[in-house]
Amino acid sequence: MDNAALEIFEVDGLKEPVLNEHGVQLIDEVTKRPRWHYRDLQVAEFAAPCDAVEFARVANVLGRIYAGDEEDQCEFIYEAWPGPGMLTTQELLRLGYGNLWMWEYIDSVAEETTRIGWRSTRESTKLLWYRARRHLMNRNARINSRFLLDEYANAEIDLEKMRARAAYGYHDDRFVAANLAFWGGHAWTYEVERTEEPVTTKVISDFQQMAPTLDDSLGSFSDWRTQATADWD
Repeated sequence: MDNAALEIFEVDGLKEPVLNEHGVQLIDEVTKRPRWHYRDLQVAEFAAPCDAVEFARVANVLGRIYAGDEEDQCEFIYEAWPGPGMLTTQELLRLGYGNLWMWEYIDSVAEETTRIGWRSTRESTKLLWYRARRHLMNRNARINSRFLLDEYANAEIDLEKMRARAAYGYHDDRFVAANLAFWGGHAWTYEVERTEEPVTTKVISDFQQMAPTLDDSLGSFSDWRTQATADWD
C-alpha cells in the first residue's frame, strides 16, 4: 500500500557563504558585498498508510505548526487529481484550512485556475521531475530525512513517461511530495530559475554605477565591443 506523504520545507531557510577553491567567501563585484547561497531547509516529514481524509487532518495540524510568524497556515500543495485528492480538499476546507495551492497552466501567459491542488498528468509529472532534479543538482535544498534521501537514491527513470519512479521494492511518495513542495515554494510556473548569479542583501540605489563605460583609448564602439566579448564562449 502506498503511503500518504507530507514534506515541509522552509524556502531559502539556509544561508550559506559562496566560497572559492581556497575556502574564502566570494565578494559581489558590483555591490562589494559577500555572496550567499540560499537553500531550502527540510523541517518536517510525515508518511503513513492513511486515507485521504485522515491525511487532511494531519496536514491541517502540521501546516499550522510550521506556518511561521506571519501566516496562519503554510501553503499546501498536494495531488488533488487523479486519486482521492478531492476528499482531502473537502476535509481541509471543512477544517478552515484556506492556504491551498491553485492549479496553474501556461498558454500565452502563466495563469492560475480555480482548481485547487496539483493535477498529475503525463506532462505535469515530467515537468515536475525535471525542475526538481535541477533544483537538487544545484544543491538548492538541505534534506534531513534519511527516508527521503533513500527514496531519491533508489529512484529510476521511466523512459516512457520521462520522469523518475520508485524502483522495485521501494516507494516514491516522499520524493514526489518534496518535489511538489519545491514547485509550490518557488512558484516555478512564473519565476525564472535561480542560478549561480551573486545573491546580495543590499539594494542598489545608484544604477548608474552598473552601466558600462566606454574608455576613450579603445576608439570606436566596434573596437570596444570586440575587446569586451573576446573571451565569450
